Amino acid sequence: MVERVGMFSSNEQLEDISTSSLKYILLPYYASLVHTALGTHIQDPGTQANALRHALVYLERFTSTCTQYGIPGAALGSATDEVQRPTNPQAKRIAKIAAFKRCGVMGDE
Repeated sequence: MVERVGMFSSNEQLEDISTSSLKYILLPYYASLVHTALGTHIQDPGTQANALRHALVYLERFTSTCTQYGIPGAALGSATDEVQRPTNPQAKRIAKIAAFKRCGVMGDE
């Protein structure tokens, strides 16, 4: 959608994009949210899988754009990376704290 219009150039840096245009970088992310919501409310498995595939495409496009412009936190992994989730509560807590620190939400306390 944004790519078709040519709003952003591949040889631009994040600093080159006007503040008023930054919100358009988020469009693929919001499109992935809409397709995810559609996929969770559809009863037909084939249609549900199709909606979730579209959500994944939009999410990968968003992360690719963020990585291209050097937006912090974009290199946290691909949407298709397999995530290993801890099973015990202490391990979950440690994993969440580590993720927050990687994103810069929490400082060292």
